[in-house]
Amino acid sequence: MTFKVSAAPAGDPKAESLLEHTITRPHRWEPVPVDLSRYQGKKIRLSLSLQSAEPGTLGFWGSPVIRRNGSRPALTKVADGGAGKTAPQGVILIVADTLRRDHLSMYGYQRETAPFLKRLASEGALFKDAVSQATWTKVSTPAIMTSLYPTAHGVRDFTDKLPAAANTLAESFRGAGYATVSYSSVLFTGKFTNLHQGFEELHESTSVADPESSKTAREYVDRLTGWLEAHKDVPFFAFLHVFDPHDPYEPYPPYNGLWADLKKKEEHLEQLKKVREFIQDPLMKNFGMPNREELIKAGVDPEAYVNYDKDWYDGSIRALDAEMARLYERLRTLGLSDKTLLVFTSDHGEEFLEHGKMFHGQSAYSELGQVPLFFHLPGVVPSGAVVDQTVESIDIMPTVLALAGLNPPGKLMGQSLVPLMS
Repeated sequence: MTFKVSAAPAGDPKAESLLEHTITRPHRWEPVPVDLSRYQGKKIRLSLSLQSAEPGTLGFWGSPVIRRNGSRPALTKVADGGAGKTAPQGVILIVADTLRRDHLSMYGYQRETAPFLKRLASEGALFKDAVSQATWTKVSTPAIMTSLYPTAHGVRDFTDKLPAAANTLAESFRGAGYATVSYSSVLFTGKFTNLHQGFEELHESTSVADPESSKTAREYVDRLTGWLEAHKDVPFFAFLHVFDPHDPYEPYPPYNGLWADLKKKEEHLEQLKKVREFIQDPLMKNFGMPNREELIKAGVDPEAYVNYDKDWYDGSIRALDAEMARLYERLRTLGLSDKTLLVFTSDHGEEFLEHGKMFHGQSAYSELGQVPLFFHLPGVVPSGAVVDQTVESIDIMPTVLALAGLNPPGKLMGQSLVPLMS
């Protein structure tokens, strides 16, 4: 499929070709800049067209937009507490699915599961007691993106969708002139829930190389770094939802053997196969998540079984940490690391038999509801700030808007955390 862009001065039928770009890789958005600087100050007619090499092939333009390189959004409101007087060029909100706070070294975990994130958090503001609005992705993510409690945003069940009237964080940034992109690792954080609102570009889990794998950070960081290169001269907002801590827990090498004994891998998989026959709940059976009683009935030692899963879980966190380090290094080489607000959190945690069950969404125990949260923006977010006060996921949106100097869209249920940072 060939995408074409041409331009002609107003009233002139003769058009000049500006772009002929052929796409051969299906099911993937590809950002392509077109230089319009020669037409500055002139009235022109832009034409966008498609040419297919084969009948029946479809191509789509995403959200064509004209931006001026080096532009910055107008600052409409200085952040509460005087945190910043210049809007960051970029904002990246990272949500690590199923990431327990107490399995991160920055929160005192005995294993160094996230050395890079620990260092980054120490250079920003770390919140020691952040609580998610729900213990499963479908409900908790809309709360993050709208600063509304689930009773207000209306997403509570599998098929619920965010109302079009809801104002999302992405819509605030797009309305302020930011380029916006979303990387969604599960249908709950994408179009299925209407969480594509405000994004010019949406990458969904069905587009990754292995849709059955829970390890999406590596591929999505690849895509995001490419997108950042194309948008390094304009304001941007990126939502990066990564799935690596989610089950299946086994990470890719070398992280699969970082704490787990790979000599026992086949034994562990055989135990899973055996115990699956005893799992009563259909959803838990599908995910291979036995409770303690079912493990005992299957003749499997619950502690040994769950400890092996935790070894893999921790390895997946370490693999995620490496990808976050790679993303930050690319920001640095692009000259964006000091101009980009980074927000890191999780949608919920995970239970490993502490209360007799595994997985998430079935209760509101601390292992499931307590999530990590830190903000990083050199020169604006105080370095080394540690906040003990309990905060909520609905506080993320007003805090980000305050740090970006943008007015909130209507009434939010959360509050800016900027005053707590100082």
